[in-house]
Order: sequence, then structure tokens, then C-alpha cells
Amino acid sequence: MDFSGKTILTIDDEPALRRSLQAHFEDSGFQVLGAANGSQGIELFRTRKPEVILCDLRIPGMSGLEVIRIIAAEAPETPLIVLSGAGLLNDALEALRQGAWDYIIKPVSDMASVEHVVNKSLEKARLLEENRLFQERLQVLLKERTRDFNRSQNLIESIFQGMPGLVFVYEQNEEGNFVLVKYNHQQCERILGYHENELLGLSILALLEEEQQALAQARVRMLENRDELLSHEYLIRSKSGEMIPFLVSSYLATFEGKDLIVGFGIDIREKKKTEKSLI
Repeated sequence: MDFSGKTILTIDDEPALRRSLQAHFEDSGFQVLGAANGSQGIELFRTRKPEVILCDLRIPGMSGLEVIRIIAAEAPETPLIVLSGAGLLNDALEALRQGAWDYIIKPVSDMASVEHVVNKSLEKARLLEENRLFQERLQVLLKERTRDFNRSQNLIESIFQGMPGLVFVYEQNEEGNFVLVKYNHQQCERILGYHENELLGLSILALLEEEQQALAQARVRMLENRDELLSHEYLIRSKSGEMIPFLVSSYLATFEGKDLIVGFGIDIREKKKTEKSLI
């Protein structure tokens, strides 16, 4: 993923390190802001809204931990990476508890490794933002739902047109048969192996492992009398038998007297890879 054009804020009292970070990241297409202390860093964070922040723990005036607490509280979705001396690992771990995303040990000798950490954090932020947008669109669908299923079907298709996810409606009964499935055609063939029409009439339980079938049925029961979305990660069985992790969000709707589950699922394999790489 190319993150050129993103803005990085470095908060560090070492001018030489700030210059080195600026030179490296500007060569990679980033915009770089620098602050020599915590107060300057907070001001630049609030006025310039950088996409990622590198913060030293030992800076003049306001402590690095205080800077991290403030930024994490105001913008938890912004990647915040700690710069920590080898003797300050306990402080770095405390920074992670306060909301930092990752840490880099000083002195920094390899700028490419710093860029790797920055890119991993930006990718994680991108995935989180993508998931948030999916949730918001589902909330729109929830608010706009109607008893007229034909009209609702058009609404579902228009809201999710072009989005990289599986949109589905299935009956709220023991079988849970699909009555509507919409997917980007190429992705449907590539990821799940099914054509949209092949899934119609198929039970959603047939796509889940046995231990997750009971979980799915329990979560459907949780939707009863609740005008809200519920989200959970499931392993979905493709036509070839491969189990693919999906984040599935769904709600209970009534159309012409029939209870149906309306939902949206996104392939989160890349998210899982990113999370694993951060461990």
C-alpha cells in the first residue's frame, strides 16, 4: 500500500534525529512536521492533524507519556508510535497501555525499519477506517429500512454498490436460507467461489464451521427486540472448502410480516495479517 502524501509528526528534542527522519520520509513522499517538545507537538497535532505521530518519551516540559495520553484520548484512530531508549522499555509498555500503537528503540540506525513500522500502523489505521465506514453504511440501511422488500432490495443494492463486501439477506428461522446475495462479481468468484445465484436458497449455516453455527444462531436471537447492529468475526467456508475470516454485521428487519436478517460481510484476511505482524 502506497502511503505517500501522508503527514508525519515527529516529537523529539534531538534536532539530528528530526532532520534524519524528515530527510528519509520526504524522500519516500511523506510530508514531515517536527516538534522539539510536547507542547509544540500537541499544537501541531491539533492544527495540522497528521496521519501518524512519532513521539519520544523523554522530551522537555510535558512528558512523552502525557503527550500520548492527550493524543490517544482526542484521536484514538491516529497511529502513535513511541521512540524509546533501550533502558525505557517499561515506559514504552506503559505508553502502549495509554494508547500508543507501537514503539521503536533508540538510537535509530535503520530508517527503513522505522518506515516499515510506520507503514504497518498506517495500514492498520486504513483497515479500521474501512470497517468504520462499513458500519456507518449499515446504520444508514437500518434507519432507511422499509416493510416493502422490493424497495428495500433496491436500497441495499444502491447503498453497497461498488463496496468490496458481501451483502446478504436470509430468513430468520432454523434453516437461515439466503433470499438475497449481492457481491462484486469478480470478488465473489475469486474469494468465495460461488456465483451470487448459487447462494440463493442455501443455508447460511452451511458456510460456517459446526462450532460457529450455534454462535450464529445465538447472535440472531440477540437481535430480537434490538434495533441495532451486531458485529462478529466468522470463518466462512468457500466453495473450495477454504475457511476465510469475515467481519459480519447484521440486524433483524421485518418485511411484509416476515423476519429477515440483513447484513454485510467483509473479507478481513489482510487485517488479520496486519494484526499478526504487529504482535
